[in-house]
Amino acid sequence: MDILSDGRMDLGTGRSTTLTEMDGFEVDPEQTRAQWQEAIRMIPKMWTEDPFSHQGEFFNIPPRSIIPKPVQKPHPPLWVACSQPDSFTAAGEMGLGVLCFNLGGYEQLHERVAAYRAALKHADPVGSFVNDQIAALVIVHCAEDDEEAKRIGGPEGEWFVQQAERLYAPWQGRDVPDSYKFAVDAIQTERAGKVAQDHFDSGAFAMGNPDSIIEVMKKYQDAGVDQVLCFLQPGRLEHTRIMDCIKLMGRHVIPYFV
Repeated sequence: MDILSDGRMDLGTGRSTTLTEMDGFEVDPEQTRAQWQEAIRMIPKMWTEDPFSHQGEFFNIPPRSIIPKPVQKPHPPLWVACSQPDSFTAAGEMGLGVLCFNLGGYEQLHERVAAYRAALKHADPVGSFVNDQIAALVIVHCAEDDEEAKRIGGPEGEWFVQQAERLYAPWQGRDVPDSYKFAVDAIQTERAGKVAQDHFDSGAFAMGNPDSIIEVMKKYQDAGVDQVLCFLQPGRLEHTRIMDCIKLMGRHVIPYFV
């Protein structure tokens, strides 16, 4: 992918928080953190060493040439998905960029961003460099009319969040490892029963005309977020509305921050 894109690939990693993935691959939830920690240290060495070899708890690899190598030197940036506060600290300590998908809004991020930046000061990067960035997911719908954007986009965003929460249902009746309790509890308590207006208030949804979108994005900027991952196609939004949203974002919102 890095070769095909001429050096534009970033690698996002994570250990999953739902049994939908873990049970599908017969993965023990008690082991995912250790498995991920071993893998994330292997990958940049695969990109930069020739031959590469590894002996660990989960993987044993004899010396092999792993080719082709990435275009980016020394290697593409590394990221990890974070939902719970201690994950932000761990990401900083490992020199990884943060992908925040928990739709908690900008106020929730101030403390977590601060913990990440503090940990970066004594980072021991798993790769050849520190990727000092935080990216947060926001559900976005931009239209010319402010109220129409909320009226149309709000229910679709709400539906999307509810469907995502259903992925956690298989945890019911199962023992939840300590490393997953925060994420599972947050779904069952912090986000349970929220409607579109709650997400408007927190900034998890940025919907409205370009000026309204810009105001929400500025609050993420103030919280220390480097990138906003704009999810533009929640629920059953018509294709024409999505395309109109992309055009408005490109004409008005993105230029404001460039």
